[in-house]
Amino acid sequence: MLTLLFTALSVLSVSPAHAQLLPPPAPGEFQLRGEFSLYNTSANYGGDGNKNALPNGTNLKTMSALGEFIFDWTEEIRFHAGFTGGETTAYRQRDITAPVEAHSNSGISEAWAGGQYWYHYASFDLIPDAEVRYPFARVNLSTEDPLLSDGALSLIAGAWLTATWGDWRPFGYLGYQYRDEGRASLMPYHLGIQWLPENGWWIQGEFRGYQTIANDSNSDNGIERDSFLTKVDASSYKFYALNPASHEFALMVGTHFGQMGVYASAAFTYMGRNSADGFTGTVGLTFDGSFYMPTPRPSEPQVYEDKFNVKPDKYDERLFNSDPVPRPAPPPPKAAPVNTRIRPVAKPAAPVQSPKAAPGKTPAPGARIKPAKGPMPTVELMIKDTEKALEKEDKKK
Repeated sequence: MLTLLFTALSVLSVSPAHAQLLPPPAPGEFQLRGEFSLYNTSANYGGDGNKNALPNGTNLKTMSALGEFIFDWTEEIRFHAGFTGGETTAYRQRDITAPVEAHSNSGISEAWAGGQYWYHYASFDLIPDAEVRYPFARVNLSTEDPLLSDGALSLIAGAWLTATWGDWRPFGYLGYQYRDEGRASLMPYHLGIQWLPENGWWIQGEFRGYQTIANDSNSDNGIERDSFLTKVDASSYKFYALNPASHEFALMVGTHFGQMGVYASAAFTYMGRNSADGFTGTVGLTFDGSFYMPTPRPSEPQVYEDKFNVKPDKYDERLFNSDPVPRPAPPPPKAAPVNTRIRPVAKPAAPVQSPKAAPGKTPAPGARIKPAKGPMPTVELMIKDTEKALEKEDKKK
């Protein structure tokens, strides 16, 4: 949401006419801004730069409101669009002998759209800025309604230069403003500094204004212009003045809480030519948002749609110890008995005569015959028995 001011505010607003501070662009973030201003003037600066009060205690007051939408397309590109309108009240006389009467006019005065491109270098930012302003109410010389604005189509191009030095942020702006219908071309400017501590509040002071660099095509018809302004705006040079120049000082203070922000400013004119001397009070409200989902904080586990949790599992760090404790050696296996396949030679025993079966008796079928007792014959005994049997056969032959 234009970073919700997570990073410190460091750069001026997109519109030279309004000095609210904004952070650098962040893709997908936006800000909605609303502002209300009161302006009062009871004197003019003449062509010689001297200040003169309006005749017979007349004065001019304006109440204006604006709405603006600011969108960050990329990290370098920012777009903005808005409109403004309000009411102008002229406390004027119909003629020199008539009493002072209030005459008002209200409506939407103009709309604008523009963009910026940001170049970053170290602690400096260079921001080319372009804007077009379209008037909804043109100047009509046949009407007596107070003017809502200068009533001219304007094309504005310029650049901001800012720096960041700790909590201090100096800035400057210089531009060129073309106005149609033969109006004078102007050079708007801003020069100031902002202090932004880490407690959420910020304070800004600046000199701002404009200077004529190309005269009005009707510069030789000043008497007619003054007569018209006397009729509609109580002789004030606030709007539709010939070759104006105005310089003022503005002080601004603001804070933010969550996605909301609030600010207030006061500005007064200290010098000018063919312009009004006045005081402006402003209050504003902002809302920061984003079209993208916020990124989870590093301290929070990131759980995605597939339920995969990238938070590391717990494990026993001793498993990865570079110097593990050696395991005890296994006991040696027991020696297997040696298989000689030869039993120890036993002393020959007297042969045992198996009992003869009683006559007429035979072993029952399935009866178990007990094995003969004595040692099992070995290979050597078997060989000797075989040799003895062969010798007996030879003797018989």
